[in-house]
Amino acid sequence: MVTEIHAAVAGPSTKPLSQIPARAKLPARPIVFKGRDDQLNEIVGIICKLVAVGIAVMGPGGVGKTSLALAVLHDSRVIEVVGDHRFFISVEGMIDIGNASTLLANHLDLEGSSDPLSRSISYLQSLPRALLVVDNLETLWFSNTPSARADTENFLSRLAEVPSVTLIVTSRGTVPPSGVQWSNAEFTKLATLSLDAARDTLSRLRKLLQTLPRR
Repeated sequence: MVTEIHAAVAGPSTKPLSQIPARAKLPARPIVFKGRDDQLNEIVGIICKLVAVGIAVMGPGGVGKTSLALAVLHDSRVIEVVGDHRFFISVEGMIDIGNASTLLANHLDLEGSSDPLSRSISYLQSLPRALLVVDNLETLWFSNTPSARADTENFLSRLAEVPSVTLIVTSRGTVPPSGVQWSNAEFTKLATLSLDAARDTLSRLRKLLQTLPRR
C-alpha cells in the first residue's frame, strides 16, 4: 500500500536517470499537492525577482519539503524565467560530500572529472540562468564529523556563489547551513498540513489508488 501511494503521488516512473539527458532528469511534479500555496508563491516570487540566491526549505520528515521543491521546479512562472536549466539531486543517505559532488557532475552529464564540483560549477557558470535543488541534505549536514559539516557548507557556498544559479536546499531541522545568504525570510519552515488540506490530500490519494490496476 505504501509503495502504491508513493507511486501515485510521485507520478509515472521513468528510465534510470543515468540513461537520459540532464534536463530531462527532473522527477515529476507531485500529482497531489495541497496546503502549500503560500510557500510556493513565496519561493517562486524570490526566483522571479532575484538570481544568485539561496532558498532553504526546512522542517520535520514527511511534511512535504521535497514535494514543495518539485512544485517550484515545475511551476510555469519558474520555467518562463529559467527554461530547461532546472536540476534536482537527492543526497539522501550520503555522508561524504565527495559523493554529492560526483552525483551532481553525473547529473549534469560531466562524468570523469578529478574535481567534479569545480567542473559542475564551470558548467553552471556558462548558463544564463539555472535552478538547482539539493534535496534531503540532513544526513550530510547533521554529520557528527566537524570536517563533514564544514565540507557541506563549502559545497553549498560554492554553488550559491555562481551568479546565474538559484540554489534550493531541503533538509530536516530548523536552521540551514551557514555560508549561504538565504533569501527567504525566516527560512521556509514547513509544519504539518492543516486539517482541511490533509483531508483533501487523503481524498485525492484514495481516488488515485482506485485507478491503479489490481494485482
